[in-house]
Amino acid sequence: MKKRKLKVLVCVFAIVVIVGILFIKLNEPSGLLKEYKVHIEDYSKLPDEEKIGNLGYIETEEVAIEKTELVMNALFGEEETTYLRPFYVEFDKKNKIWHVYNKPQFFTGEVHIIIEQVDGKVLSWWAG
Repeated sequence: MKKRKLKVLVCVFAIVVIVGILFIKLNEPSGLLKEYKVHIEDYSKLPDEEKIGNLGYIETEEVAIEKTELVMNALFGEEETTYLRPFYVEFDKKNKIWHVYNKPQFFTGEVHIIIEQVDGKVLSWWAG
């Protein structure tokens, strides 16, 4: 009888451990959230008045670029934004997140913006 109770206890413990590991794995950031985790965490620590408001639903790459250009115009001015073009876009289907960025040219640096598709919430932006 003791051996049977011990086997049941070991099985229950194993199941709890496996479920716990799966839960942790499922809740880990992935895709763009994982790749840019540090930037997103740093941005989230900024005071609200230093953050960019929601940009509204972003359905396509073209809309993502339009919204990014509006943000860049506000941050850097229209003339500087023209030097940052062209913009490139990645879409993380799992997390429904847009990553819009440029590639540095002769006299410009990189600029990145991470935006949620559903409401256009800016999760982070950085230049470097």
